[in-house]
Amino acid sequence: MARLRHPLRASLPLGRGLGLGLGLCIASSPAIGCGGRATTEEGESGESGEESAEESATETGTEEGEETGETGEEGPQPTGMCEAFVVDHETDCSIDCPIVLDVKVGCDDTEFGDPGLRVAPRGDEGAWLVTSSSDHAWMMRLDPDASLEEGELPSEFARGTISLALDPAGEPHLAVDATNFDGGDYAGALTYLSLGAGEYLLETVFDRDDKYIPLFDMEIDAGGTAHVWYSSEPPDENSEARRSPSGDWTQQLAPVPGDSGWQRYTVLGDGTPVAFDFDDPAGSWYLWALQGGDTRQIGTGWGSSYPGAYVMITPPTLPSLDVAGPDFVVVKEHVNNVRVAWPTDSEFGEVFVPESEPLELNCLEGVDGSPGSCPETCEETAEGLIEGSTAIARTRDGRVWVGWVVTHYDQSRDVTESCDEEVGCWCNSFVTREDSWSEIILAEVDTQAGTLVERMRLGERDPYVQGRFLDYRESPRIFDMRAFDTDLAVGMRVRGDEDDRPHMRVIRIDTTGIGG
Repeated sequence: MARLRHPLRASLPLGRGLGLGLGLCIASSPAIGCGGRATTEEGESGESGEESAEESATETGTEEGEETGETGEEGPQPTGMCEAFVVDHETDCSIDCPIVLDVKVGCDDTEFGDPGLRVAPRGDEGAWLVTSSSDHAWMMRLDPDASLEEGELPSEFARGTISLALDPAGEPHLAVDATNFDGGDYAGALTYLSLGAGEYLLETVFDRDDKYIPLFDMEIDAGGTAHVWYSSEPPDENSEARRSPSGDWTQQLAPVPGDSGWQRYTVLGDGTPVAFDFDDPAGSWYLWALQGGDTRQIGTGWGSSYPGAYVMITPPTLPSLDVAGPDFVVVKEHVNNVRVAWPTDSEFGEVFVPESEPLELNCLEGVDGSPGSCPETCEETAEGLIEGSTAIARTRDGRVWVGWVVTHYDQSRDVTESCDEEVGCWCNSFVTREDSWSEIILAEVDTQAGTLVERMRLGERDPYVQGRFLDYRESPRIFDMRAFDTDLAVGMRVRGDEDDRPHMRVIRIDTTGIGG
C-alpha cells in the first residue's frame, strides 16, 4: 500500500477564460475556428469537431471529438489553483430553504472537469467534490462559507474519470483507471484510494501491461465492503473486486444480463451485487437487471433503436435503509423523455419525468452539405435535456430523489462555410451573443404510489459541455447526486458567471426540510 501526503493549497483568483458553444462546429471567436486545436491570444487552448456514439463507446474522447491534454505552446500554462464562492439562491429558495451549502468552484485550468465530476455530503454541513483535468486531479473539501481545501490527488489520477463512494461512516473512497500508455507500455493500474491521517492510501485493484482497464462503477455496502467493477479482459470479460473492511481483496467474474457492450452495477446494503445491461430479445431494447441469478426487465423499452447509455442507479443507502422499499431505482434517458423505474413483486413500476425532452439544436436546420446552404448568421433558441444531465439517489428514510437539468439556449452566431470536394460543405458557427441558462430541478418519487412531485427548482447558467469526455463505460458526468443519511449533494458543471470557463456548482440539501 502506497502512502502519499495530500497537499492543501491556497486559493488564487482566476483569470478570464475561453467560452465555447455547442453545435456542428462552434467557437467563441473567428480566431479559434473549428476542426482542430487552436491557441488563443491568452495562450489557452480550445477544441472542436465531432465524435460518433460508436467511437465514444470504444475510446475515450471529448464532447467536441478530440482528445484533450495539451495547452497552447504560447502563454502561461494552467496552474490548477482553485477558488470557491457562495452562490446566492435567495430568488429560488428563501423561506425555510433546506439548502445548507451552495458553492461554486473554478480552477485555473481550461479543461477543469472534462472527465466529469462526483459529489457527496461531507461531515455535518460540507461536501466533497472530485474531478480532474489533463494535468490535475482534485478531491476538494467544501464548506458552506466557501472555504476550500484543495486536495490535489496523485498525478496518476489526472485525466481520469474518478468514481467516488462513501463508506458507512461517511468517509470518501475513490477508484480510477490510472493506466497511462507511455512508450509502448501500459504503466499504472486500476487504483483504489482512501484517506489516512493526513495522507492518501493507494492500493492496486487490478493491473495488466497490455491494455487500459475501464472502470464501470464503485460502491460500498452497509457492511463496509467496497465493490469495484471493471473490464478485466476488454471488451468481453467483466470482473468485480471486493475489499473487506480490513483491507483484503478478492476477485470474481461479474456477468451482465446482455451483450450490448454497455453495463452498469450497484450493490444492495446487504452486499448483493446487481448488474445492468440492455438486450433486445424480441427486436425491442429493454433494460435488464441481474440479481442473485435472476434476470428481470426494468421499465418500458426503447423500441428498435439502440437506447444509448445514460442510465443511473441509486447507490446503496448509507449508513442504512431504515424503511422497506425497492432494492434499487433507476433513471433512464429515452429518446423522447426521462423515466424513473424500479422492480416490484410482479414486474416493475415506472413514472415519466416532466420537462425532460431531449435538447434538439435548431440554429442550423436545413443545412444539407451543399454549397451555399450555411446561413451568414443564426439564432439558437433550443431548450431541453442535454444527454447525461440526470441523476438519482435515495436517503435513509426511503425517499427517492431524481434530479435533471433543463437547458435553455439563447445565442446569436456568425456562420462561415467550409467545403471539401470529397465530403461536401459544413458550417463553422461562432457564438457572438450568449444568454443561455438552465434550471436544476429536484423531484421526489414515491415508489409505492407511483408518483413524482417537484420539490425544488434552481436557476443556473447553462451546463458546460465543451470538452466533456464521451465514454459510456466509465460514465463521465456533468451532473451528479449522492446521498448520505438524509442529506443530498448535487453537483453540476456549468459555465462561469464572469469568465465563461468551466465551474462546478455544488449544493447540499437537508431533505428533512422538504415537505413529505
